[in-house]
Amino acid sequence: MSNNGYKHTKEDKKRIAEKDANLSNVNEEYRLLKSEIEESRAQYVQVKEALNNAEKSLQLLQLDLSRANINNDVNEAKKVNEEIAKVKSEIIKIQVKAKAKKNNLDYLKDSLNEKIQELMNDPEIKQYLEYIVRSQQERTIKRAKNGLEQVGAKRNKLKNLQELTSKHSSLQNNLRGMIFATSQLNKFEAELRNPALTPDQKNDIENKILATKSKFDFNKDALFAYANKNNVDIELSDLDGLLNQKVKMDKSGHVDLSFAFGKEFDNLNSQENQFNKDIANAERYSSRLGFEPQKSVQEVNQDIGDFEEVDLENVPDNPARSKEIKEQIGRAMNPQPKLGLFARAKNWFVNTFRRSKQLPAPEQAQPEQTQPKSNAHSDYVNSLKYDVMRDLAAKYKREMEQDIKREEKAAKAKEDNDVDR
Repeated sequence: MSNNGYKHTKEDKKRIAEKDANLSNVNEEYRLLKSEIEESRAQYVQVKEALNNAEKSLQLLQLDLSRANINNDVNEAKKVNEEIAKVKSEIIKIQVKAKAKKNNLDYLKDSLNEKIQELMNDPEIKQYLEYIVRSQQERTIKRAKNGLEQVGAKRNKLKNLQELTSKHSSLQNNLRGMIFATSQLNKFEAELRNPALTPDQKNDIENKILATKSKFDFNKDALFAYANKNNVDIELSDLDGLLNQKVKMDKSGHVDLSFAFGKEFDNLNSQENQFNKDIANAERYSSRLGFEPQKSVQEVNQDIGDFEEVDLENVPDNPARSKEIKEQIGRAMNPQPKLGLFARAKNWFVNTFRRSKQLPAPEQAQPEQTQPKSNAHSDYVNSLKYDVMRDLAAKYKREMEQDIKREEKAAKAKEDNDVDR
């Protein structure tokens, strides 16, 4: 990342290192608390298991006592009663221990939830979480749109191939041979994974695989020789789905190409529907997020160059508005140096989790110096290396999903009511 001509002083470097170390410490405290919760949960499960075993032992002893009483075996009944008393005493101890473990687990979970809620209630942290979720959804949309383009291109290539095979019997036979050979190879390779095969059986299957691969290659080479000669845009990877379709024979005993193409086009339609669904789902989130990454001082100054000149002195009709515009331009021309959002998030973490430690206040940047430009994407990537930020982002997204579902449910109920009227 460029430093825009600004050189960090020793104090700058020390302060930056301290911020990074502090956030790392906050994250470590968070991880330790989660680790304590897991350890406490495991201990509670063990105690509950011991309690269940003791209760089962008590039930068996009570059966033994019943048998002893039926048989009028006084000595055995006395012995069993003594064992029952011991087990009951042990159960009481385990119950006390289980309650203590449960209370400790609940306390740790409440502590963690309280810390998470504190973070999520902070406006700046919320703004940054919005950026994280927004970035995730933008990447989802980008991947889905790329997927749609690839599906569309593949469909066009296969439609062209389908048309060519309908006109050229040799191409038709080559493609049929490739599809049938692929189904046979899949069958032989599955058989080869059987651990009970004898050496002779294994050798026989391997020979069949070699022979079938030879047939596949013959048909493949012939098909692509035609494609290359006639500038047909098709690659072997475009045929993956088509070749692996379940083989269906037509009335003549040949591979039914119409069926194979139809199934592959159905698969492409399903992929397309899923990509569209992914885009729509991602846009549900994006439509709720109004946050844009904060512009750096340099970016603000670049935007000023694009402002249309306005003669404010000749706008007497609305002096209040004229004053407001002057103030806005003045603020834009003289932006106050600000820490990047992620750096401010770091300070917030430190103040929340480590109030007992007094940190030195950041030095004010000199007016003639330009602060390093903040890179929102780098901040996003760096933040996700911390467990606490990943968990906060996941929680924020879950809560947003719940809000979306509630709103959609309410909107549907209102729509149904309007229809019924």
